[in-house]
Amino acid sequence: MEPAVVAAMIAAGVSVLTLIGTLAAQYFGRRATSRDTEKALDRTLTEQRTRTLNERLMALIEIPHLCSAKFLTLGRGQGSGSWPVRVARRLVSARAW
Repeated sequence: MEPAVVAAMIAAGVSVLTLIGTLAAQYFGRRATSRDTEKALDRTLTEQRTRTLNERLMALIEIPHLCSAKFLTLGRGQGSGSWPVRVARRLVSARAW
């Protein structure tokens, strides 16, 4: 074989290997990025749900301060306050703010 043909075959082989390597890197990189994006989205949605729940609980606790209705009072004695307010107070106090 002529040296030019051998050189062309070597160059073609290297080009094919480079193409295969590039396609493999894109495939595995895309999978990793997709997986990371899915995890980040799940984490963001979980944080958003937690934040929304915390805001609702805080609003529930703040209602008695804004309202003078007797059934919403947050007294310190046993049985005082409505049960949703007592539950919300326990949940909020159990969390580290």
